[in-house]
Amino acid sequence: ILFVNGSMDLRLEGLTVANGRTPQNTTGAGLYNGCGNLTIRQCAFVRNGVNAFYFPYGGAIYSEGGSLTILDSRFEGNTATGYSAGVAVHESVTIIQRSTFLNNRITVNMGSGAVFLSTAPSFIIQDSNFISNTATEVGGDLYSDCPMTLINNTFIANNPDGYCNDKS
Repeated sequence: ILFVNGSMDLRLEGLTVANGRTPQNTTGAGLYNGCGNLTIRQCAFVRNGVNAFYFPYGGAIYSEGGSLTILDSRFEGNTATGYSAGVAVHESVTIIQRSTFLNNRITVNMGSGAVFLSTAPSFIIQDSNFISNTATEVGGDLYSDCPMTLINNTFIANNPDGYCNDKS
C-alpha cells in the first residue's frame, strides 16, 4: 500500500493501513521502507498479507536500511508465508515502543508471527505487548539473528512461545 524508497524522512501519524496484499515475491504488504527514515506513531496495520515463496517478508511492514521508529501502534491479524507477518527488519536501526502485536501469523516457512530481525545495527523493543502471535517453526513473537534490547515487554500465548535469538 505504501512505498518509501531512498533517503527521505517520513512521519505517519494516526493512519490505518488495512487489507494490503503484495504481488508474488515482493515484500511489505502494508508498507515497504527501502533506506528511508520512517517514524510511525499511533497507526494500525490490520489484515495485511504477503504470499510469496522467495521473499515473504513483512505482512505489515518490511524495512531495509535507513531507520524505523514505531510508537504507540497496533499490528493485528497480519499474515505472511514466512519471516514476519508483523514487522520484518533488515539492516535498519529500529525502535519499537508502546506498541501491540496481536494475532499475527506465519502460515508456511520459519520466522516470527510478530517481529523478525536480521543484521540490524541497533534494535530496541520497549513497553510493548505480544499476544497470540504464531509461527510454524520458531519465534511466534520474536525472531532475531543479531543482538536486540528488550525492556519491559509483555508476552502472552504466542506459539511457539518465547523468542529465538541465533546470536544470544
